[in-house]
Amino acid sequence: MNDSDIDTKEHGRSNPENIDDLEKLSPEKLREALHDLQVHKIELEIQNDELKKAQSELVRQRESYYHLFHMAPIGYALVDEKGIVRKANRLLAEIFGLSSLENVGLSKTLGLQSLS
Repeated sequence: MNDSDIDTKEHGRSNPENIDDLEKLSPEKLREALHDLQVHKIELEIQNDELKKAQSELVRQRESYYHLFHMAPIGYALVDEKGIVRKANRLLAEIFGLSSLENVGLSKTLGLQSLS
């Protein structure tokens, strides 16, 4: 049993499985089905708008943190649990004379010390 079966039983409505079943429905049941579809469409449109807003906000925040990381006045590095540099900002890459692509995967050979 799925959610639509539960919903139709709760509301006492029939749920036609295919187009042939629609022909057997009374005009009142067709109006109810059309109304349900219209309501569902509006709900989906609202959900879609909310998802678009959330996506836009995530993109804005990501860009903000990207600029904060790369434009920082000090060198930053993101290292994994093994001490391997996975990401470095522009200043740190510049200090070590590396391009931003070259700095990924570097280890303690740069003089980075473990915090442990």
